[in-house]
Amino acid sequence: HWCMPRTFDWADKGNHFGTAYGHLDERGYRRKVKEICAGIRHHVIPPTMQDILYGVITSSMWMGDRRKGQERHCARAECAARGMHPDTFESVEHAYCDCPSGAAPVWEWALAMWAANTGEKLQCTHTVTLLGDRGQHTRAETEEAWRATHAVIITVIHRAREAMRPDRRTGRQSVEATVTEMKRQIRTELDRLVSRRAGRSARANDKREFEEKWIRTGMAKRERNGHVHATCLNENSGSPPRTPATPR
Repeated sequence: HWCMPRTFDWADKGNHFGTAYGHLDERGYRRKVKEICAGIRHHVIPPTMQDILYGVITSSMWMGDRRKGQERHCARAECAARGMHPDTFESVEHAYCDCPSGAAPVWEWALAMWAANTGEKLQCTHTVTLLGDRGQHTRAETEEAWRATHAVIITVIHRAREAMRPDRRTGRQSVEATVTEMKRQIRTELDRLVSRRAGRSARANDKREFEEKWIRTGMAKRERNGHVHATCLNENSGSPPRTPATPR
């Protein structure tokens, strides 16, 4: 029997996203939750990344109240220096969107690059960053590129967060990735994902859809040697940003 996830259940005091969609009636809200869940399972997103996205939207990561003492708070040096201050509590919102020395500047950069290359000016809200919901800016022609980009950003932020916690079983020490390193990792991982997508032929229309949704929209570029790489987070895409089409 399906039930509304706690993070979306507006009747649960521990919900995370219920108030963000207060303008929707119950039927519309259930449709929106279904849309969000379908988005994180988009065929362009690898299964391992889908699992991370699911953990974020359901707030089921090993963090926050599931830990004890100082470990309930963000491990990034700037936040850890403030001790157990309420602003450093490691909620999914803090870890994946709001952390001032980690997720926040990464998203600020990513959304600025996305706007420069697509013309879509997305706000750094929890619905955009955590859920991947572009709302009125949603466009079919850039949906696949957005899903891939959003998944990669969340995955890199997640891996960086995990790496900051020492592993008591293996003895692995904590490593804190800088914002610059995270940006580099995002571009590298997105290129890998797009390259794999370009060579995929599991689905009947894979090749044609890739050309339509990546190359023709300017979300990716094919070099003379045949290599394909993503351009939607490039600082200089080589072409002016597209005028957004009418949202679907």
